[in-house]
Amino acid sequence: MMILATDMHHHAEHFKEFKNKVETLGIAPEQDNGNLFIDHTDSATLSESQQQLLNFCMHTSDLSTMSRSFNIGVQWVYLLFDEFFDQGDMERSLGLEIQHLCDRETVNVVSNQPGFITHLVLPQLTQLSIVLPGAIKWRMNVEANLLKWQSYQETEQNK
Repeated sequence: MMILATDMHHHAEHFKEFKNKVETLGIAPEQDNGNLFIDHTDSATLSESQQQLLNFCMHTSDLSTMSRSFNIGVQWVYLLFDEFFDQGDMERSLGLEIQHLCDRETVNVVSNQPGFITHLVLPQLTQLSIVLPGAIKWRMNVEANLLKWQSYQETEQNK
């Protein structure tokens, strides 16, 4: 079941639910908040809230490539886009619509990364770090790597 938590199709819905729960519970950053997020009312709500937190952690992990060192993160990003582009090539050869981010002729990896990090990865890590403050160090790595991607993007635009 947890592998389904990595499906980007549900990202916005799950993110909104998680963020709303954090805000509703009044969970403040930089405290040990894991237990505040878990509802101990009864076994059903306990299990449901534990699963929600685990799913959010799994999805965050799936998005966390740029929380590693920049050199490692870049390698993973290009491996991921190789997979996307292979899919797009297959879709093109079969006369199918090429899925988002899968067209090697139109997608620019360097230009894509700052927006992906800004709009998806950082908000996800920010919410997770409110509940689990240990994730702050990952968010800080991502913020540093975002600056490097933006620098690459500016260099590429000035060519």
